[in-house]
Amino acid sequence: LAETGYITSKTKIYQQPRTNSVSIVVPKGTEVIIVEYGKGSYDGWVRIENPSNGVTAYVKERYVAEDEDSKDEPPAQEEEDQEQEEEVSKETFSAYVAVDSLPVYSSASTSSSKVTTIDFGREVTVVETRGDWAKIQYGSHKGFAKIEGMSKTPPGDPITAYATEDAYVYKEASTSSGRYATLSAGKSIKVYATNGDWCRVSNNGVIGYMRKSQLSTSQQDAEESGPQDVNQPGYVSVEMMKVYESASTSANVLATLSYGTQVQVLQISADGAWARFEYNGHTGFALCSNLSNSPIFSGGGSTGVPGSGSVLMVDWFTSDIQSVFSPGTYAVITDVDSGISWNVIRRNSTNHADVEPLTLADTEAMRQACADSNGNWTYVRHAVWVTIDGQRYAASIYTEPHGDGQIDDNGYSGHLCVHFVNSRTHGSDKVDPDHQKMILKAYNAG
Repeated sequence: LAETGYITSKTKIYQQPRTNSVSIVVPKGTEVIIVEYGKGSYDGWVRIENPSNGVTAYVKERYVAEDEDSKDEPPAQEEEDQEQEEEVSKETFSAYVAVDSLPVYSSASTSSSKVTTIDFGREVTVVETRGDWAKIQYGSHKGFAKIEGMSKTPPGDPITAYATEDAYVYKEASTSSGRYATLSAGKSIKVYATNGDWCRVSNNGVIGYMRKSQLSTSQQDAEESGPQDVNQPGYVSVEMMKVYESASTSANVLATLSYGTQVQVLQISADGAWARFEYNGHTGFALCSNLSNSPIFSGGGSTGVPGSGSVLMVDWFTSDIQSVFSPGTYAVITDVDSGISWNVIRRNSTNHADVEPLTLADTEAMRQACADSNGNWTYVRHAVWVTIDGQRYAASIYTEPHGDGQIDDNGYSGHLCVHFVNSRTHGSDKVDPDHQKMILKAYNAG
């Protein structure tokens, strides 16, 4: 991703994506590099980097914005903070549902149980307002609904609009408010109000906001500006290609594919910048600049591109290598003797680094470099360089697979061990002298 972002409010940043990890406070307006948006159990977090020293940290997504203007916007607040500051009004008045389906909750929280939903244009009675919420009565139903989903006057009919490109639906009219959905190019959505460059929309019954510049009232215009169908093979032409959930480097990263991997390109965006493709039954998006129309790897040789600078020899326990090469980190391993390189991903481990080759092509490159004359894996130690973010580190491996693996289609049944200075085996909990000899060999060869 590597995009510039800005902290929108004085807040804490954390060493890990959890609020009980080590943290420091940074001021509003601090410039950072947005490395990756979290997903799954880490949804709502952003991995950031200090542009001056390269140190990485994590911050809640609502406190970082991708454009400089957003750094002056008021920060999103925690619900409990809002409740403490909200003024309660007991004024009673009539209001009208201004979205296609207004959810009514048992309390002023979207995490509470849903009482009912009310259709567009229906009249309700507001008996109390509390911050962004209204306590309402509709027939026999009582509950809480978002004020932004209602108006004091009967609303006009909503406008059907179409996305001219893959576009995000935001929680508020601000890119720093967080995203909760993506609308694919050409897909329709109902627009209930506009304000400047923002449109208030309803997506599956949930109120959200989209940029007006990414919508058109003409389906034909949206389709003409939409992607072009191609259905042809493509080949990864960079060391590691990120696969995104939508056509934006701000989207969630679904996977990373290694150099030479073949994919089936389904569509090209109207501006020629993005490709929608299929790989192993899954679809994703990647920059066209990272793909080639011609095969660039047909078996044998390297699948990864190592760093070209100096080689560091670091202690597994006293240096920062365990955070640099943390679980989930991608790296390139280069066999010193053969010069063959391949891509791996770090798995959880303590005494040393357990890794897996990313793809079948990476496994075959490792086999060519390190297997015996019959193509079998061995316990023979090999001097290697491990390249992480362009920096090479001296290390040692053996390739006999053991334990569990998490990649089903890489042709490698388990994981392999990568040792650094003073790392220990898991079995004996001791430093392996043969690995240490290979580490020194790798360092001297660099």
